[in-house]
Amino acid sequence: MSEKDRKVAGGDAPVRHLAVVLGMHRSGTSALGGILSHLGCDQPKSPMPANENNPKGYFESLKVYQLNDEILRAVQSSWRDWREISPAWLASAQGQAYLPRARDVLLSEFEGATLGVLKDPRICRLVPFWAEAARLAGFGFLPILTHRNPLEVAKSMQTRDGIDASEGMLVWLRHVLDAEAGTRGMRRCTTSYTAVLQNWVKQVLAIQDALEVTWPRFDDRSSMEIEAFLSGKLRHFEEVPEKLIENPTLSVWVRDTYAILERWVQQPERKADHKRLDRIRAEFNAAAPAFGQLVGPPAQDRFSLQAKLQEVQQQGRAELAQAQQQIAPLQAERDGALEKLKAAETGWAETRAEFEGTVSGLRADLSQAQSALAQRRLESEQDAERARAAEEDRDATLAQVRELEEEMAALRKRHDARLAEVTGQWRRETAELTSALDELRALSSENQAHFGELKQKLAALSSEKAQLEASNRAKEARLRSLTTDYETYAQKAKSAAEEVRALRSSTSWRITAPVRRVLNALRGQR
Repeated sequence: MSEKDRKVAGGDAPVRHLAVVLGMHRSGTSALGGILSHLGCDQPKSPMPANENNPKGYFESLKVYQLNDEILRAVQSSWRDWREISPAWLASAQGQAYLPRARDVLLSEFEGATLGVLKDPRICRLVPFWAEAARLAGFGFLPILTHRNPLEVAKSMQTRDGIDASEGMLVWLRHVLDAEAGTRGMRRCTTSYTAVLQNWVKQVLAIQDALEVTWPRFDDRSSMEIEAFLSGKLRHFEEVPEKLIENPTLSVWVRDTYAILERWVQQPERKADHKRLDRIRAEFNAAAPAFGQLVGPPAQDRFSLQAKLQEVQQQGRAELAQAQQQIAPLQAERDGALEKLKAAETGWAETRAEFEGTVSGLRADLSQAQSALAQRRLESEQDAERARAAEEDRDATLAQVRELEEEMAALRKRHDARLAEVTGQWRRETAELTSALDELRALSSENQAHFGELKQKLAALSSEKAQLEASNRAKEARLRSLTTDYETYAQKAKSAAEEVRALRSSTSWRITAPVRRVLNALRGQR
């Protein structure tokens, strides 16, 4: 382990990441791992070699695979076991003892890596264990859930391993349920083998967005490499999803789980899906031990066969070491021949250098041409997208224009009707006002003549008023004089009344008759 990786494990360096491909065996995990490798993700230092079952390679760590097999044997399980590994195993002394080994395997396999690809279908059964090991090694754990139609998986396993289809579906269910439950709550993404083969670009972009990472080598060259990598007959078995989902004779656990995962490829996860998967997993865990009597050999027999297989493998390794010792002299002869070959190569080194320079120039030209082609292709796609967007905007604008034209026509019609009504009313009112104006003009002439007459009458009345006022002033003066006389007479009358008070009789009335006449005369003057 390098000093750099020891610091990473200790938390002194920034967190690096592992894109963890989680899927059942024969589910296209190698295809996805290969795509991520071409996109620039770091591969393990000890890759598992390709073979006839996977001629393009597995893109997974041999050391991780070996450690997973050892752990599964330690817990009395195997890759084809459908029973749940105890959730308490990680906290046990055995689980804790394996953690440092797993951490060191990650640090050695991904030494110096910033974004590595961790892949082994067995990890589906041990997600909490490897997530903790990644944390201890200083890696962020970024799960990618991938799946394949279980009918296709079962047929592929039956062909490769001789496993009955019913057992294959149970193993598929165990892997996908454990992988989903173990990563729930993490930043993750769901894809499928079918989706990757149909449009790998869309899937890697979705994974990039979901995991919030950037692929180091997403360019025209890597795209051509991926197209070449995916070409050929990678898929030997193909079934339509409806054949499984709509088949009532198949397990409802398998059908519902597959339907939910297929939906997650296109749509966000839903809480209702989580609840359904939890119920399926709980029912499956409770029923799994009973399947041993219905499908395949007993667990003890399988583990016994595995132990014998390991013995055979160890014996084969010993024989291989012995054979390597026997070929040592042959290797010495080969080395001598290589020395002679090197001497012969010296003679044409200059020619080779010149040739390599030419090839390098051609490669540079090709790279530039490919980059330009990719740029033009991207620009063309962008132009096409802009053209589609512009066409949609134009259609929307035309629709709006048509609506506005219809509204304008209706408004114009209402305006014309209102204008005609207002014009008629205005003409009527104008005629009435003209007639009234003529009448006012005639009345004005008459009023002017009448005003002259009134003015003359007013002057006469003013003169008469002045005369009346002078007369009134004279009368007021006369009234004041009479008032004074009256008061004098009244005093005298009072005195006379006092004198004749005792004489009140008919004779007194006659005596006072002259006085009453005087008073009546005074009242008449007033």
